Amino acid sequence: MTDSTEPLEGTVAQRIRQVRGSLAPGEVRVVAALTDGYPTAGLVPIAQLAGEAKVSAPTVLRLVSKLGFSGYGAFQEALRDEVQTRLFSPVTVYPTSDDSDPERLGRSTGDSALADAAVLYTEGVRATVNNLSKDDLAAAVAALADTDRRVMLMGGRFT
Repeated sequence: MTDSTEPLEGTVAQRIRQVRGSLAPGEVRVVAALTDGYPTAGLVPIAQLAGEAKVSAPTVLRLVSKLGFSGYGAFQEALRDEVQTRLFSPVTVYPTSDDSDPERLGRSTGDSALADAAVLYTEGVRATVNNLSKDDLAAAVAALADTDRRVMLMGGRFT
């Protein structure tokens, strides 16, 4: 459980993980509706999200408040920002190999593209590990270790 005096930060999903232990059953149903189509599931009108979760609009608003948002509009703005971030292709996010203007690429003239990639990779792994729930990790490891289950993997464009 999270200390309620401490402001929540991070993505909506990260905030949900921080408060998950303190949610009422109706709020858990809203979380389930959100995670089924995350992050776009929360971009619908509040009445639609409440209907999908089979709760009232005030229940959705209580969850939004617990997540640290001033209202449903602020909650949706955070989700829109997440969607916008996901729309960037990895090709546009990583620096190009054009070293003609290293300052434009956010590097000093002595840095290499490989060093930049290593920093980005390390920061990404660190952020992932820092945002893992111990219970979720234990459940995932148990599921992967279960020899009665099949494991299927799928990669992205740059896997």
